[in-house]
Amino acid sequence: MKSLKPALVHELIGYADKGELDQVVGILVRLDKDQLAELKAVLWIGKDGQTPKHWDALVIQGRAKLDKDTVQYLAEEKNLGADLRKGMDMLENSGRI
Repeated sequence: MKSLKPALVHELIGYADKGELDQVVGILVRLDKDQLAELKAVLWIGKDGQTPKHWDALVIQGRAKLDKDTVQYLAEEKNLGADLRKGMDMLENSGRI
């Protein structure tokens, strides 16, 4: 991950796990496009079983799919905390972070 700091993702996971939507949205709205694209890639790895070896392609795809609804899409993700945690674990285990 080049733009998104793992500590910020873990902070987001904590708020999502507690159901603190205001805090989740507060973090999401402050992220720039590169950070949002990387966050989407982490989510896809954790949620959809994408492989960490396709990280760069997932980030490019995430960037291409950014729009005005991205923050809402992420904030309303049902298992945001669990999926981000799984994605981060997979990235860490693969040596990507």
